[in-house]
Amino acid sequence: MRFNKKRWNYLNSKAKALGGYTTIDIKTKIRTAETYYKNALDKELRAFLFSVIDDTLDNYTTIPKAINNSVYINNSVNDVIKILHKAIKTKLPVFINNAKKVILKWFKNSNDYSKRAFKDAFNKATGINISIHYNKQYDDLLKVFLEKNAGLVQNLANQSINSIQNIIYDGMVNGLRPESLRKNLMNTLDISSKRAKFIARDQSAKLNASLNQIKQKEAGIEFFEWITVEDERVSTGKGGHKQLHGKIYKWGDVSNYPVIDSAGNRGVPSQRPNCRCVARAVILLKDYEAKQLSDGSYKIIKGRI
Repeated sequence: MRFNKKRWNYLNSKAKALGGYTTIDIKTKIRTAETYYKNALDKELRAFLFSVIDDTLDNYTTIPKAINNSVYINNSVNDVIKILHKAIKTKLPVFINNAKKVILKWFKNSNDYSKRAFKDAFNKATGINISIHYNKQYDDLLKVFLEKNAGLVQNLANQSINSIQNIIYDGMVNGLRPESLRKNLMNTLDISSKRAKFIARDQSAKLNASLNQIKQKEAGIEFFEWITVEDERVSTGKGGHKQLHGKIYKWGDVSNYPVIDSAGNRGVPSQRPNCRCVARAVILLKDYEAKQLSDGSYKIIKGRI
């Protein structure tokens, strides 16, 4: 990287304080895109499940078992079962298709914002107005996130339908009144909604981290510094992230990435579910080089590259 003299002197002075390198703080949490994903996915999911619930309750009937001659909608059990089966065949595919449109828009919003945030942060830190060109990795990343998120959403929808079916079938057998049944179904809908929002939050963190990694590599940045949020929720112990704060790793050096969970898996910030860590870009300054340590991390030392 080439810096003008004034910027070079500034970075070198900063590097001496940090120990031979400077960092770039890149805003990786894109709240606008994440909020869109949460709200749009939740809206589609609720519309889908409400439709299934309403259609079923409109035709709800019970098996006569200690009902005490109460008046219920006079429909057959077969009608209710057919409605649930039809929902899986016709309503579910429509929901999945709508969810995919949400995912595509979320990806585009995240990528556009990430590009602007990276360019601004890079320019502020280095004085260089970097250009980010089209890269096939973005297409590959889109395909992976589209398939993964569509799979997560479909699993959520299937679990929700199964819960609805079980609640309705139990109600039919036990003679549960429609108003009591609706209350139980609304609880299931709220649980599904919370799961959808978790998917949006977790996948947004992972997407932003992946976009950040691609852009850092494209800018010629080889190393990153592991940064936690430094609060009481940061994990400790085996696979904990607290002990990783401030350590430097090299992009692509997969076998030397740190252990990120209790199962012994290795990875980068945000890869573990619900991880809030970020990868801060590291730029080595003049006369400094990276020396790998026994734990796979790197120490920046004086030398000539």
